[in-house]
Amino acid sequence: MLKRFIPSPAMLIALIALLAGLGGTAVAASLITGAQVKNSSLTGTDVKDKSLTKRDFRGSVRGPAGPQGAQGPQGPQGPQGDRGAQGATGPQGTQGTQGTQGVQGAPGAPGSAKAWVQVSGAGTIVAPKRFNITSVTKEFGTQGIYCVTAGGGLTPQNSVALATLDFGDAAVDRGETVQVVGSNPFCNTTGTSFTVRVFDEANSSSDGGFFFMIP
Repeated sequence: MLKRFIPSPAMLIALIALLAGLGGTAVAASLITGAQVKNSSLTGTDVKDKSLTKRDFRGSVRGPAGPQGAQGPQGPQGPQGDRGAQGATGPQGTQGTQGTQGVQGAPGAPGSAKAWVQVSGAGTIVAPKRFNITSVTKEFGTQGIYCVTAGGGLTPQNSVALATLDFGDAAVDRGETVQVVGSNPFCNTTGTSFTVRVFDEANSSSDGGFFFMIP
């Protein structure tokens, strides 16, 4: 079998010139087709200037990029996204500095007690913690017996008195007790004084500070 004959570019140019000389360009165009031209064999010098149009390139040649266009209008806001998962708890912050001390409040209204006093284990009044008390004495030579005299005509005959231990007094032990005795020969020879007695754990008289009040 005979191989297909493909002329070289030089031979094509020579044939085109020969045919053009013999019969004109119309004869050459009718005799030579694209199938007879080897791919990538023709160059820019083989093509007549300004004979090709943009349709002949079919996008194979790209010119330089044009200038950037103007920015388009802003699009509408998109829908709100789903709420994300709650984050982990952060570490505890450092403790703040201590604030300044507030102003002292106004004194409260006077209490309703008719008389009151704070007495030490030695039988003296703890100044100035007293109201409507004229005197406090400790029975001489006897432990734990105190005589309290109130003013305003308050006596064991017309008033009820209360007493509690003063555990801030050094002479008071946790096991001690205190009571008010309305009539006692140690203090009530005239019937005007309240007798207060302090007892230790063995129920024996013992010195100790206390609070006395006539409500």
